[in-house]
Amino acid sequence: MRIDLKRFTISALVCTFVGNVQAADIVGQIDYFNCVPDVYSLTRDGKKMAVKFFSLLREGDQVAINTDKNTLSLELSYEDTIAVHHQTQPYTAIALPLSVKVAEAACPPDDAYSFKRDGKMLPIQPTLLVGDQIVVNNATPTIHLKLGDNKVEEVNHKNSPYTVKSTGKVSSTSSNLWAWVKQVVTDWHEEELQTTVAIVNTRGVGDTSPDIPTPYIDLLEEPRELVAGTRTLHLAWKGGEKPYELILQQEGRPILSEAFQEQRITTPPLKLTPGEYQLRLSDKQQRTVDYTFTVVGSKPGYPSELLDSNIPKDTRLTAQALWLAAQEEGQWSFEAYQQLAKIAEHYPPARISRDALEQLAPIEQPE
Repeated sequence: MRIDLKRFTISALVCTFVGNVQAADIVGQIDYFNCVPDVYSLTRDGKKMAVKFFSLLREGDQVAINTDKNTLSLELSYEDTIAVHHQTQPYTAIALPLSVKVAEAACPPDDAYSFKRDGKMLPIQPTLLVGDQIVVNNATPTIHLKLGDNKVEEVNHKNSPYTVKSTGKVSSTSSNLWAWVKQVVTDWHEEELQTTVAIVNTRGVGDTSPDIPTPYIDLLEEPRELVAGTRTLHLAWKGGEKPYELILQQEGRPILSEAFQEQRITTPPLKLTPGEYQLRLSDKQQRTVDYTFTVVGSKPGYPSELLDSNIPKDTRLTAQALWLAAQEEGQWSFEAYQQLAKIAEHYPPARISRDALEQLAPIEQPE
């Protein structure tokens, strides 16, 4: 197997997706940061802690940045993101605001009710924060609030003014499955960081060599399956000389024939029905390679732990993709790759996982 890992541009360790909740409630998580970890510091109860991807923040935690050239992004539990800069340090994680949504209002706003924040009038809006006030001015209107734990609370003139309260801690998952996901991403990223010399097989030594190898897609060298539907395909290959031509057929019926200048591409939407598909990739020198994959009606169902809507979406999608890639000796890794590729450019853990699958990085079934 080829080990062709290049140094990743984001020099940061990948760590806890989710973990046990102890002491203070969780108010958000470290979503992204753009340089080596020692630039940042996290202080909890007077003790220094490592700043890592997915570090869960608790009320009272302080995050500091030691240089003005870096930015830390915090994904908060009320579905907002705060950018913390050197000038704003230290940032203290505030009391749990949580997402409180206005699920239903029984009549047009007019003067029937109003929202206030810090004593100032708010425009009518679907999301409120802890401490906001709802004032209902007569007996007719009723407002239903969807709380963070999916319960609904009614606000009317009898309990007006109503102050939005914390609805409890953010749901957190701790299990062997999530620990496995965390470890897979961490191992792959650490391998990228530590690899300084590319080791390639007999195809060639890379595109800069006079002996440029035939284009190839490692991910499709073994039997793979995709789910049927109208969808784009994400593909990447190495070797060859541009322009490249990609031809996709289903049992001789043309699906796609298009030229590309890049080695990482997204196709136009394709209607994929169940059956066997043939993919041919060729380059400027007419060097050609053929692959086959199968489209089926459905994929394995995810464990319930990976369906928790309280887990941030990109984290959840990355975890689902890794679990899927580990099923049935990797035959679902092409489908998992599609899911990762959609979010890879804005979500570093997905990018790490996408790049690892491209190079057939080993992944084992979770226990």
